[in-house]
Amino acid sequence: MMDRMAACSLSANNFVSSLGTELSKEMGLKSFILVGLLILGIKVIKELLIACKFRVPP
Repeated sequence: MMDRMAACSLSANNFVSSLGTELSKEMGLKSFILVGLLILGIKVIKELLIACKFRVPP
C-alpha cells in the first residue's frame, strides 16, 4: 500500500513540476501569478493524494 502512495505522490509532484515549468515559460519569471501557482501546486498534490488514498484497497 505504501508503494502505491509513493507512486501517487511522485506522480503528483511530477505533474505540478511540469505545470509550473510550462506556466513560467508562458508568463515569464517576473509574474506575480507564479505565487498563485505554488498555492495551486499544493492543492493539486493534496487532491491527488487524497484520491489515491481512497482508490487503494485496504
